[in-house]
Amino acid sequence: MKIIISGASGFLGANLTAFMFNNKKLLSRVKEIILVDTLQYGKQKIDTEILVNKKFHFIKASVYDKSIVDKIVKKDDIIIHLATDMNTFDNPQTGKNMTVDLDSYLKALLAKKISKFIFFSTANVYGINDSNDLLETDVLKPTTHYSASKIAFESLLQVYFYQHNFPIIIFRPVTIFGPYQHPGWLVPLSITRLLKNEKIQITSGGKMKRDWIFVDDVCNLIIRTILSKKVSVFGEIYNIGTGKEETVMEIAEYLLKKFNKPKSYIKYLPPRDGDIPREVTFAMKARKSFNWKPKVDFYKGLDITIDWFKNNQD
Repeated sequence: MKIIISGASGFLGANLTAFMFNNKKLLSRVKEIILVDTLQYGKQKIDTEILVNKKFHFIKASVYDKSIVDKIVKKDDIIIHLATDMNTFDNPQTGKNMTVDLDSYLKALLAKKISKFIFFSTANVYGINDSNDLLETDVLKPTTHYSASKIAFESLLQVYFYQHNFPIIIFRPVTIFGPYQHPGWLVPLSITRLLKNEKIQITSGGKMKRDWIFVDDVCNLIIRTILSKKVSVFGEIYNIGTGKEETVMEIAEYLLKKFNKPKSYIKYLPPRDGDIPREVTFAMKARKSFNWKPKVDFYKGLDITIDWFKNNQD
């Protein structure tokens, strides 16, 4: 088995790579893991210990480059597509990756006859809602370029599935958090600001509710998806979430307590364009299909994340 991870040095990619490296059962079944990333953040996030391992090979390149596809992709390979343009609190994505020639990219992969294409979309595609449990059949109402671009990619993948039986599996995760995350969103941005003795920034009075899932739980689901032999999962869309939710204010107050800071360390900002007031899903479809469930309590995961940022301030 050979696995190719695009966006491998991003937040989820770096965690997934480390998760695979520490999963001896998986490594015993894998011949090679190719890590592809453009390093758009300017820094390699994958640990050196992993990069020197003979089963892991890193390539600095765009996965959309046909010459790269021709070079690294072979029959029956598994591709985990995590690649996306930078999209952060301070620098929201404005549709840049809509100009990528996705059709040519997928045609090149189709010709290679890969065994699985695992694509990470986002639960943001559901837009503004007040659902207690978002379902994969809910209406899509994108409010940002980022979510619109994910819907566009999803739609094209579904065309390839129905016309060519292309082996796609689409995931729509809620807010993922954990180590290695670029300090552009609430959890990593707040932690890094507090480490610098700066104020936390929150919008809309901190009223937004989110379902937050620790990155290890997502990595565990990806491993289960890789090892699954079910053909019924191809062409399907799966939400990823815990079914629990916290408000931004609750998280801000917890972080202030952990860093022994007063409430005056909160800086209130106006609402952001396209921000979603609520987003939560129990992800029952994924739980049943992959015999999976989230295991890490939110605040335990938050403590792990705080400790990681304290120990990796460079």
